[in-house]
Amino acid sequence: FTIPGVPFVFAGDECEQTTVRGYPSKDGGYQRTGARLSMKWDESTPSFGFSTRASADCYLPTCPETRTVERCEKDPASLLNFIRQLNAVRSSDPDLTAHEGFELLSAPLSFRRGKTVVLINLKDEEASLPVGSGRVLLQVGEAEFTGNTIRCGGHSGIVFQED
Repeated sequence: FTIPGVPFVFAGDECEQTTVRGYPSKDGGYQRTGARLSMKWDESTPSFGFSTRASADCYLPTCPETRTVERCEKDPASLLNFIRQLNAVRSSDPDLTAHEGFELLSAPLSFRRGKTVVLINLKDEEASLPVGSGRVLLQVGEAEFTGNTIRCGGHSGIVFQED
């Protein structure tokens, strides 16, 4: 959502739906069949809101371990809500459109797009990056802006917009 291009989320990823192994192939799905299971919307029907039919009677059954969209919407820390936050930042920041440049910076993974700086720390130890004055647009994990530095603890990230 912050790099150039079109963000892509495969249906179900936002609710942590995983590929279920072992389903028989349907219509040439082969090993992909388990990745094409029905979304679980809510718990109103046996097939979790996808259909009024029982899950076993649907073209493909629903993924048994996946959280429903309804549950994800109620959980502020869910991946679904984080993706919505990322999308809101992308939609409101002209620097994150497909037309803005991309400058790779230092630190574990950091880049600039116009006045927007992104620092993603996939390591265990803290990472930091000097920036100008500005404001935090989004952060995940232990991330902050102090002085003229953005800092991220291990496995954290920050989207920052300079003035």
